Amino acid sequence: MPSVRRGISVLLAMLSFCYLNAQALPSDLPGLITWYSADSVLIEDGGVSLWYDRSGNGNHAVQLVAASRPIVNPSEPSINGNPTLDFDGVNDFMLLDPVIPVAHGFVIASYGLTAFDVTDGLLTGQTGGSSVALFRGSAGTTSLANNGIFGNNIQNNGQTTLDFNPLEQYHLYSGFRLTSTNTNMTVGRDRNLTANCWEGSIAEVVLYSSMLDEVQRGQIIDYLLSKYGKMVDLGPDIAVENSLCPITLDAGDGFSSYLWSDGSEESGIEVTSSGEYSVTVTDVFGRSSSDTILVSYPTVQLESFLLCSGQDSLWDTGLGVDNYTFQWSDGSQANALLMTEGGEYYYTAEGTAGCSFYSDTITIT
Repeated sequence: MPSVRRGISVLLAMLSFCYLNAQALPSDLPGLITWYSADSVLIEDGGVSLWYDRSGNGNHAVQLVAASRPIVNPSEPSINGNPTLDFDGVNDFMLLDPVIPVAHGFVIASYGLTAFDVTDGLLTGQTGGSSVALFRGSAGTTSLANNGIFGNNIQNNGQTTLDFNPLEQYHLYSGFRLTSTNTNMTVGRDRNLTANCWEGSIAEVVLYSSMLDEVQRGQIIDYLLSKYGKMVDLGPDIAVENSLCPITLDAGDGFSSYLWSDGSEESGIEVTSSGEYSVTVTDVFGRSSSDTILVSYPTVQLESFLLCSGQDSLWDTGLGVDNYTFQWSDGSQANALLMTEGGEYYYTAEGTAGCSFYSDTITIT
């Protein structure tokens, strides 16, 4: 178990929703009309032929043509190891044929390029003008078009904006309108435009037939970001035994940024001495979390001190003679040194793995 000194503190960088009740599922809220998640599919000929509707309404998305089926990525590190459906940007898409009323939508997705090359469709109607689109890109930009069903009422990770830069990163796409509109659906393509397919991944789609209120909207955002977001965990405190070799502290892959207590911005750091080490990370949805770990090496370091005449002091390294060799500043090679007079003292210890510890120099006056 981790030390009582440790704990993971979660700082919501972009959201600050607090709820007194247990976390809600999409099905706990009124008006759920369609719910897809990448762990609920039928795979045929290597691709997804049926995306099951978890709402219980039977609004499954289908693709009868094998060449146009997305494929499943069973585990995506940047969204907490959850599966996704990967669309190739060439001819992959799925169709929801029943006409359904839509007023509020949420999608966890990423796009594979730095800008939309055309009006690539994430979720749109099957036919008609641009006004039937829920989420589709604006060509040559990192923004969604605002002339669809949701207009400007579009949010990125809970914040109102049309911009989803960087597109390659996973985002929570969401949008709403005051009253529902009836539409059938294309997933992964802009309507029936064959050249406007989504090149990227989709993990979950949640659609409601009525606009959610602020609390309900917060509950769905919390559900999705808790499921797909990541928190850092450095594991239990480490007591290094019978070794002086460096160890690596790893915060894990899939975060968009890292900041260690030593200033490093890599996913891991190498440590060679005892102490507390901490890291703050940001996940792909902009949420921050931190963790601290205590590393203890088997070495003893003294501070300079005053030695009175006629006294002595023992500097014991605390290291066993079976696993280490020693070299003291006076040439002795024991695992401890009896200091009887003033001067400068230090030692080097080498473990059986070949790694060494160099003590600081202390001065006795």
